[in-house]
This record gives sequence, C-alpha cells and structure tokens, in this order.
Amino acid sequence: MPFAPRSFRPRSSAGGAASVLAVGRRVFVACPSDGPGRATVTDEAGTKPLRTLSDGTEVQIVAWRPRGVNGTRYRVRCPPDDLEGWLPARNLRGLRVPAPVPAAAPPPAAPGVVRAGGDTHRRLGQRS
Repeated sequence: MPFAPRSFRPRSSAGGAASVLAVGRRVFVACPSDGPGRATVTDEAGTKPLRTLSDGTEVQIVAWRPRGVNGTRYRVRCPPDDLEGWLPARNLRGLRVPAPVPAAAPPPAAPGVVRAGGDTHRRLGQRS
C-alpha cells in the first residue's frame, strides 16, 4: 500500500477543531472553569513546573510542537521577567476573556400555537 500522508488537524480537548497559534503572537492563558484557575508552565520535558499563571494572563508564543505525546504544546514567554516555558494548547486562547457560549434557541412552537405577544394559548385562526 502506498504511503498516504494524513492531514494535520489540531484537536481541542473537547474534540472539536482547534486553531494553530502563530509564533510571535500574544495570547492569553485559558483555564477550565471547573479547575483551579491557574495553568502550570513547565520545562521542555514537561516534568518540572516553572511557574503558574492565572486565567487571562498575557503571554507571547515563541515556539510550538504539534501533536507530541501530550498533544500540541507552545513555548511561551511569561511576564514579568520573560521566563520561558511550555504550556499545552488547551491552556491558551486568542481572546482575553473566553468567547461567550451562544444561548440555546427556544424549542420550536407546536403547530398552530402562537408564541409572540398576547395570548399564547390561542391556536392560529382561533378568535378571542
């Protein structure tokens, strides 16, 4: 069977497609809402913690490694002393605050039920 390269598509921790962040870009630390609210910057091997950063801290990307054993990781430069270390892709986002989750649409009205304004219990064509 001939070699057929697979396309590279980074995946988010939720399983959806994630974007690749450019080297040199300033981004923000992202922490899960159900977690401690801090992300740990590690050494190159990912074994030694160097610093913890709170959600929303601005960092600069200086390098990245796609699809390693632990997933895509980014080398970031951290304030205030420009310490450099590695963060998983899931701990970075392009916006300072998380994008709002769109509100779920209301369920569709049953056929013949009027929902907008006035008496919501009338059927179409029914007079009050």
